[in-house]
Amino acid sequence: MSALGAWLAKFFAAMGGAPAAGAIVVAGLVVGALAGVAVGGGFAAQPTPTPGAGELAIYPCPGSGPPLAMAPSGQRMLITGKSADGVWLQIHYAGPGLNFGWVEAASVRALGPLDDIAVVECETAVAVASPLSPEPTLTEVGSFVPTPPPTPTPPPTPPPTPTPRPATPRPATPRPATPAPTPVDTSPPKISSPVAEPVEFWGNSTSCGNTSTTITLTAEDPESGIARVQLFWVNTQIPDQNGSANMQRVSGTTYRLVLDAVQRGIEPGFYSMSGRATNGHGLRASSGQGRFFVMDC
Repeated sequence: MSALGAWLAKFFAAMGGAPAAGAIVVAGLVVGALAGVAVGGGFAAQPTPTPGAGELAIYPCPGSGPPLAMAPSGQRMLITGKSADGVWLQIHYAGPGLNFGWVEAASVRALGPLDDIAVVECETAVAVASPLSPEPTLTEVGSFVPTPPPTPTPPPTPPPTPTPRPATPRPATPRPATPAPTPVDTSPPKISSPVAEPVEFWGNSTSCGNTSTTITLTAEDPESGIARVQLFWVNTQIPDQNGSANMQRVSGTTYRLVLDAVQRGIEPGFYSMSGRATNGHGLRASSGQGRFFVMDC
């Protein structure tokens, strides 16, 4: 049994068995001994490979908006709900400010029956705009005496017009050619999904073993260059446990970050991570998701 499997066995024993539906989401990240485990009333779903297509689109709502992310074929996900017509499945998706996503039921293969999966609605964020404050009205107070109009003054007599002298022609000076404007880069940078090595490491104390992992990704922008690469991580079970850090360029297009759980105060649990690259013109691009697991020491 791996260190991850032993920790899960200890955690479920302390909880008195498998959690009730919706109580905890542990299959949002599938690593090691968790492959194929169904938890929280839902069943892990695995995208069905399609000839000519290697990725599955994850949408914010059933059939609405551009995809949030593209899941590679073979990745397992936790099913947390379904649409009323059964055409769409809600899956656990840990992104910045999000907890769920939607995939087409026909595009995935469920590893268990879907009869007990609850019918849910898609939740969308609502932005509330603050009303603008009216501009103040300026009012003058007091008594006013009208000013009499000025006495008209006759216009001055114009001086005599001088006789123009013939202009001496001057040789024309050539003007320098105006350089063509430099085209503006409108393409965002390209960035790959972050990878953690090792995927499992210890938290809380160095007495249990290795407490850090090395995270790498690639980012490039031939037109404007890369100005900054950041890594974001969030606990898939407790979204308040999250953080970010700048990554360092090590060679070519490769960027790296050594993430130490003890030094950064990262609590044990399952974490989702993603990268974001900014080019020289301020254009940004976000990567796909990666995963790592911090074990309880």
